[in-house]
Amino acid sequence: MVKIWLAESGADCTPRSFSLEKYVKEVLDDFVSDPERRSKCCLVFLGEVLAEDVKLCDVENMKDKYTLHVMVRSTSDPIPKLQLDNKKLQECREKFQFLRASKRSREKVIDEMSKDDFMDGLLKEFPLLKKDRMALAVAKDFMLSGAMVMGKQNTEEAFLQDHPILVDVIHYWLRDINVPPKMSHSGSSTSISDSTTPSSGQGGHAPIVTPQMLQEAVAQAMRNVGGSRTNQRLSSSSTSSSRNSHNVPGTLSASGSTQYASQLAQLADFGFINAEENRRILEETGGNVEQALELLIALRESVMDLGDTSDN
Repeated sequence: MVKIWLAESGADCTPRSFSLEKYVKEVLDDFVSDPERRSKCCLVFLGEVLAEDVKLCDVENMKDKYTLHVMVRSTSDPIPKLQLDNKKLQECREKFQFLRASKRSREKVIDEMSKDDFMDGLLKEFPLLKKDRMALAVAKDFMLSGAMVMGKQNTEEAFLQDHPILVDVIHYWLRDINVPPKMSHSGSSTSISDSTTPSSGQGGHAPIVTPQMLQEAVAQAMRNVGGSRTNQRLSSSSTSSSRNSHNVPGTLSASGSTQYASQLAQLADFGFINAEENRRILEETGGNVEQALELLIALRESVMDLGDTSDN
């Protein structure tokens, strides 16, 4: 006779005795009557699952009074097959493109991701994320997420196809980022970590938004809202910088009012309605609306930061 225990949480801990002449199948049928549970059961001896068509006496190393265990296999719910949501992916790309230009919004997202309860909230919202460790590793990293979403190489696209939940998660933690309605036309695939743009000497592209350009734009904006010691200091610094690196015209040409008419209309659609300032920015960027938007957003945030500093 051998002793057999049912190894299951909440089960009766009293062992039962069976003859060595019994088949494994007979033991299992006797132990578990419910058909559904029976299909999940197996008899284990010395760490090995025994075949049901074998007699106990024929099991290698089996002896009288030995102990065996009936194990009930746990069956977790199958992971549902998710599909990549291309609409959400496009929205994520537009938002990451916007975050390239908006330092304030970018820092807001990163600060949110740095909170202690950030991951707890994600896992509560997306329980399946626990079962996809690779997607989990990317989803909690701002730079990695941006690289995967913005990259359009085979590697990134294959990863998103294999881990579609990643797009859902990133779309969720970008939910508070609002992109200006017409900014989505660009559809740029530039990486969030790539802040360079071809210079005017490469393929005829407009100059990149340089620190000197931003400095001059900030100085001009501050002059527009009234003189102060801060404005004078910015103006003096920007004038010196522009002499050394980038010459910005002091006045608009006679044709300036019509030269950038369509671009000015686009900037107005984005909420930038200061026509004089917009023309200066467009002259600086050679009429490139996307670069002008980046500069205007950076300009607005810089002026807000300066205002906060002066208030303090």
